[in-house]
Amino acid sequence: MTMKNHKKYLLLIVLLIVMSLLFSGCMYFMPIERTIYEPELLPSEKLILPTINVIEGDLRIVYDKEAIIVADIENTEIVSCTTLGTISELYVKVGEVVKKNQLVGILDMKSINEQVFKQEITVEKAKMNYDRQLGLYNIGKIDFYTLEFARLSLEAYENYLSDLYEKQVAHYLYATSSGTIVEIFKFEGDPAKGDVLSICPLSNFLIQYEIPATDNLAPTDALLMRLPSGKSNDDGKVKIIYDGNQYTGYIYRTSSQYSLAYDYFGNDVYGQIAFTILPEQLVLGKTTTIRYVEDEAFNVMVIPISTVYPNDDGTFYTYVVVNNEIEFRIIEIGITDGIFYEVKSGLVAGDKVLKSR
Repeated sequence: MTMKNHKKYLLLIVLLIVMSLLFSGCMYFMPIERTIYEPELLPSEKLILPTINVIEGDLRIVYDKEAIIVADIENTEIVSCTTLGTISELYVKVGEVVKKNQLVGILDMKSINEQVFKQEITVEKAKMNYDRQLGLYNIGKIDFYTLEFARLSLEAYENYLSDLYEKQVAHYLYATSSGTIVEIFKFEGDPAKGDVLSICPLSNFLIQYEIPATDNLAPTDALLMRLPSGKSNDDGKVKIIYDGNQYTGYIYRTSSQYSLAYDYFGNDVYGQIAFTILPEQLVLGKTTTIRYVEDEAFNVMVIPISTVYPNDDGTFYTYVVVNNEIEFRIIEIGITDGIFYEVKSGLVAGDKVLKSR
């Protein structure tokens, strides 16, 4: 092999070695300067906190109570009779509604009618006698004293007939006022003299409800202030909603089966509410459902009870969201209807509170 060929082979081997090194990465070359394009990063989106607006509203705490319409026995009107005799007929029964001056019954009229009939005949005879005596007096046949005796006799007979007419009217029994028959004391065939029946005017109806049984209730004066919910009532005023209308009354009385002062036996206590105005649909003895209003507040700040939390010291707080930041806020609460709280202070309309999850 010539020297020239030997150099060629040597050059080829060097070239192969260089190429191998290039492809294997063992050789380092200065990189070519280049620009790296990266996407522009947007600021991370902030979490939007769920909130509820504080609004103005009305709250009403109500209880549905089964109640019965009863009469105020102490304020009923009595239909009585002062005439001797027996009751012949009664035209009314307990629970019936009557109008003032409506005929409700009559007494045995036989004897009084016979007396009236006989006296009417006597009066007619006395009139005829007086007319005859007057004619004789005018022609001079009798003197003045004889005529005057005839006149006085006629007047006495007429007065007695008037008394009989009054007794005859007294045998009719009329309602003394408009209302409902509460109780009947005498029946057909009974002696009529005395109280016959009682009438309760509509304004004297009472709504009687049941108070849940408790042990050892308060004295009578405190019982007068007990409410259908069993709570106390400072002023005794009561509101009910019936047939969509609201009526205002007051606690009239409460009583238990055994004692007005204490109920040691844990018996149910019944309270009565008196109303100056009651709907005419309420009928004595009728059982109905009334919606008793224990408390109410109008145009107040309200928030859901789920957004209010208690502190150990008896106060309450909520979380207010301002500019999507949470603030701890002490609030004063009022009544609740089980869904919303009344907020007396600490919040205003338009505030946003953190919604409970």
